Amino acid sequence: PVAIALPRMRSESLVQSKSFMVTQETIERDIHRTYPRHNMFHDDIILEESSEDEEDNILLDALNDDEVGSILAELDSKAGTAQDFSSPRRRNFHDAIGGQAALRRVLRAYSVYDRDVGYCQGMNFIAGMFLTFMSEEEAFWLLVFVMNDPPCRMRGLFGEGMKETHMVLYIAEKLTYQFLPRLAKHMEAQSIHITMYATQWLLTLYTSSFQFDLVTRVWDCFLAEGYKVVYRIMLALLQHS
Repeated sequence: PVAIALPRMRSESLVQSKSFMVTQETIERDIHRTYPRHNMFHDDIILEESSEDEEDNILLDALNDDEVGSILAELDSKAGTAQDFSSPRRRNFHDAIGGQAALRRVLRAYSVYDRDVGYCQGMNFIAGMFLTFMSEEEAFWLLVFVMNDPPCRMRGLFGEGMKETHMVLYIAEKLTYQFLPRLAKHMEAQSIHITMYATQWLLTLYTSSFQFDLVTRVWDCFLAEGYKVVYRIMLALLQHS
């Protein structure tokens, strides 16, 4: 396994920071909104007894970083102070299995890995879609890739101020006027702005809005060609809707 190079910060101070805890609370809230009708993400499953011979959490083993493990363990201990055992925050990070638990681990790990971005709404759908096709370790590293490396580089969509989200929406609007001028003028006359229908499409690359048979084809092309595919799909949806 490849070790993560993390900016140094004591795990205690990170977990106690207000911004980090807000990030974790947002992750917890959004997990239960991620593909709620999908069998894989219906609920957490808690193992009543854990064998000492069982392997440790696969994702934490793969990350191979003591700091990540200590931070996530600290988050677990904080969750364990809750009064209500049925509360999602009371559920043990290591013992839970199922889609929601896997998604929680991936998103929490990424929030530690990339502390400038942490977590932003929309990342849950992308990571969740990855988990339906691959292991937690693979989903985590694919999330790292699409956030940081060409031709994807989605990190700017989720960073502070979401500056690149505004840029992507601006480009999408201009393309609509160029290739679908009648539709663009009609929507303008009806006071329908592109942010009202395309934000989810472009921020989550269609993972939150369409069935996976379409989404996977879009992503196959996106991973190879980048954003031009995303704009083409948007124009095709508008043209044929």
